[in-house]
Order: sequence, then structure tokens, then C-alpha cells
Amino acid sequence: MRIIQPVLLSLSALVVGLAPACDAPPADDGGEGEGEGEGEGEGEGEGEGEGEGEGEGEGEGEGEGEGEGEGEGEGEGEGEGEVDPNDPCFDGLDNDGDHLFDGADPGCQAGLDESGDADTQCSDGRDNDYDGLIDTEDPECADGIEANPLAMPDMTVLGARNLVNPQLTTKNAVAGSSEVRDRCFSGLGQRRVITFDAYIANVGTAHLNVGLKDSHPVVWTTSPGFGDLRFEGWTRFFLKDAAGATVAFGHKSSFCMIDLHNQTQGAPQGGFNCTNQGVSAGWADIYNRSLPCQFIDVTDVPAGTYTLRIETNFTRQLPDFDVNNNFAELEVTLP
Repeated sequence: MRIIQPVLLSLSALVVGLAPACDAPPADDGGEGEGEGEGEGEGEGEGEGEGEGEGEGEGEGEGEGEGEGEGEGEGEGEGEGEVDPNDPCFDGLDNDGDHLFDGADPGCQAGLDESGDADTQCSDGRDNDYDGLIDTEDPECADGIEANPLAMPDMTVLGARNLVNPQLTTKNAVAGSSEVRDRCFSGLGQRRVITFDAYIANVGTAHLNVGLKDSHPVVWTTSPGFGDLRFEGWTRFFLKDAAGATVAFGHKSSFCMIDLHNQTQGAPQGGFNCTNQGVSAGWADIYNRSLPCQFIDVTDVPAGTYTLRIETNFTRQLPDFDVNNNFAELEVTLP
């Protein structure tokens, strides 16, 4: 989905307080509550971040900017490096006809977008096709491959201006803080940032059944900073100039995927929570501006008009019917 709408940002924008717990949205749809307080959901003590060290970034990636560490920067570590467009596990295609592609296909654990050993898929204790049914509970296992060809989730970003609502404000980047360790800032001290909300919606014909984190070890990886499990490929953000070049970027890992916003009236829910996770068809998860790292540091970006791009499921590790609608764009102006 490509939605371009003008937004004039101002330094007078208010800084919104912390979000509620992940399974208790506020009256206005709120967000997941990954804030700095106590409680359920995504509360994380002093904030969010995958810790310091030689991060898990994507290497040079798609122009996500420079700098050390984990996020999408160029830092050292266990990053993926540049993605080969010919790699069957990163081409967005179902190369073996099992309705799973790229990171969602168990075969990609061996580097190939193939169905893999059917016997293994139907006896590994995992929901390989994210339909909420495991092993022989899944009728698809009668055919030897745990895949769901009849219905699929379709993840996208809702790009309406009143939902994204970008605002320009300041944040203090304190050395050693969670957001600094997670490489969410491009420097220390008072920083100028664009904060915004991200509505990640399932507009498909089936629930996105993420389930228990332990059921999908390829998707959920341990945060070196906090020791909990997160999905690093959930959302990332870019600020692009008129030529399409990235001038600033940000990222937000997911701690909890749940239904917070009813996108399609009357759509049933799958009963998801922060333990049994997922996003129902016709519903959206919300990451509001108060969450750690839900911003882009634009301190060093000159005044001008730019495009804010928000992407979801960018590593293609979750089943997704159409990967071409996994983003939204808004025009923003920096004074």
C-alpha cells in the first residue's frame, strides 16, 4: 500500500506518556505497552533494547544508515550482510509450492525454499504454517506437508495520517540506556526525533497464528540485553529524500503481537495474548509513539520535505499472502 499525505511537523509537538500493558489497550486503541513501567505485556524495566555489543544487524542492508551495532546499521556482528536477490529464501516467492516462502518455510533453515522433510514437519511439535494447528492436528499433514493453501494472513501497515500521526520532538539519549544499547539513536544527549504510531494490520483471510515463542525458534531470538525473546523482523522505519536515498532510519522489534485495533467490523478474534501471540484477520496490532525505539533520530537531517516509510515483516519470516503491501509512506516536512 502506498499512501502519500503531507504532514507539517513542529517542535511544539507533545511527548506522549508510556503505553499500557500489551494485552490491555487504552480507550483510543492505544498501543502495546512496551514502556518503562511495571506490569504485563511489553513492560521491560528501564525500556527496550537488545543490549550492547557487536549486534545482530543486517549488515549494510538496504541503505539503513551507518553506525555500530545491532539495529539495521553497518555494525559488526552476526548480521545477514547484503541480501542476494537470487537467494530463494529472500525472494518473496513460494519456490516449492507449499504456500510457505522465505523465512516462513522450514526448508529455509537449510538455505532452500523447499518443503523439507514432510515427516519432520508433521512431528516436530511446531505450527509450521501458522494456522494454529500442530503436527497431526493439522489436516494438511494428511498430505505430508504442514501447509495451509486455503487461507493466509496478509500483513500490511495502515498509513492514514490520523493513525500514523508523526510528530517532531526531543529525547535524551543517555549512555547505557536501553534505547542507546539498541542503537535507536545516532548520538548521545538531546536528540531531535520523529515519533509516530504504527498500526500493523492483518488484511488477509486467515489469522496470523504466531503462538508460543518457543514454537518458532527461527523467528524469535534471544535479546542479548534482556534475555527475552523478540522478533527482530517486525518493523523498521526509513526517512528518504526526494531522490529516494535514506537519510535516517529506525527499527522496532516485537515483544508481543496481539489484536488492539478492529480494522474490519465484525471480524472475529483468535483469542491472542502475549503468551499465545497472533494478529486476527481484520485486526491490527499497534505500536504507539511512547514505546522505546518507536521513532527516527533526525538530529543531523537538514530541513526539508521527506518521505517516512514504515515496513513490517521485512525479513519475510512470517507467512504473508502479499509482501508488496508491507509498508506505508507519508510525506513529512522538517523545519
